[in-house]
Amino acid sequence: MLFSKKGRVITGLLVFAALSFIAATPSWAEPAKPILRPLITPKGAKQAEGKSNSSADLVMMLPSDTKLITLFGVGYQTPVAKNTELRIEAAYGTKSANVTTLAGPVKATVTSIPLFVGARYAFSKSKNFLIFGEGGVEYNMVALNYKSQSTSATGLTLGGGGDYFLGNNFFATGSLRFHTATVSNTTPSITLAVGVGMKF
Repeated sequence: MLFSKKGRVITGLLVFAALSFIAATPSWAEPAKPILRPLITPKGAKQAEGKSNSSADLVMMLPSDTKLITLFGVGYQTPVAKNTELRIEAAYGTKSANVTTLAGPVKATVTSIPLFVGARYAFSKSKNFLIFGEGGVEYNMVALNYKSQSTSATGLTLGGGGDYFLGNNFFATGSLRFHTATVSNTTPSITLAVGVGMKF
């Protein structure tokens, strides 16, 4: 026999004592479980905490005088303070017309590229609608092809309007603007801007 009767009794007592010790070990003696935290927050969790509320939009700026240039632009906005967003916008427009010169009638093309940097302030906001005022500095580059010359103007742009939220982060926007960076008989001093945008 591998073990005598006495040996088996001693072995049984040792096993019983070991099991009793393990059962009596307090919970604080258990090894601490490591706290695992992801190095990168999942995209879905980040969105659940809150979006950046930045937005981009495409706008068409209709002039108060139909003889002047209609502009098409793209804008970007991001929050900088409570109810206030920084807005950057670039637009482009061109218009052709027949002009009488000393050399005779020629087809003139006027091109305007205004750049705007300013801010929008939300005066009122509901679930589906937002009313804002806006203002900033505009730099307007204008080229006249038949004279092979270009000019520019710098001034202020002030206005106000509203956004209507369509759902799924999309919205429609409209505003009335007053421009001082104009070039005589080519670019408008008053425009109606309408467009669509998306928040992200």
